[in-house]
Amino acid sequence: MGAAQVALNMLSSAVFILHPNSDIVESNEAGQQLLRVSRAFRRHQNRLVIRRAADAAAMAEAVSRVAAGGGPELIRFLTRQEEASALMRIAAVPGEALVVVCITELRAPLLLDTNWSRAAFGFSPQNAALAESLALGQSLADFATAENLPIGTVRTRLKKLLQQTGLGSQASLAAMLLRASSIMSGAETLRGSPNGKR
Repeated sequence: MGAAQVALNMLSSAVFILHPNSDIVESNEAGQQLLRVSRAFRRHQNRLVIRRAADAAAMAEAVSRVAAGGGPELIRFLTRQEEASALMRIAAVPGEALVVVCITELRAPLLLDTNWSRAAFGFSPQNAALAESLALGQSLADFATAENLPIGTVRTRLKKLLQQTGLGSQASLAAMLLRASSIMSGAETLRGSPNGKR
């Protein structure tokens, strides 16, 4: 496995390297997982395609434009109800007739193993469960209902998470967790002091 593939596999976002005709040259583990579980994206005759015809045409045209020397592009895919469902970032590989495509499905769960936040931040198991719920966009009430906990207990856990991360709001915590999730592949263990402090 080359250095580039190792680097790609460190990311939880689905990344593909494509020819101008959308043939897949390489993908990271998250990309392979996306193709196994996604309802929208799939591999067809070794090409990356999206199921809806209009979206497939838009993606193919954008990949071709970027490969031909155009600047990076961002495509937003919508559901039938006109709600954003996925984002695709396309950029050229300098000096090559290839493009790199990064896909985020906005309505799919993060492709992360459970307890990734414990590895990243050293959270307790109970607080990690809340942190990961917040990263998925769930509310405190949703988490309390799902875990059969009093809302006061959940608010206490949130306060502990905010103290541990030095943040001042639930929104800033969720944003930080999303940023952290972008490099978590689910196989990490935190190295350093037992408390995860540096």
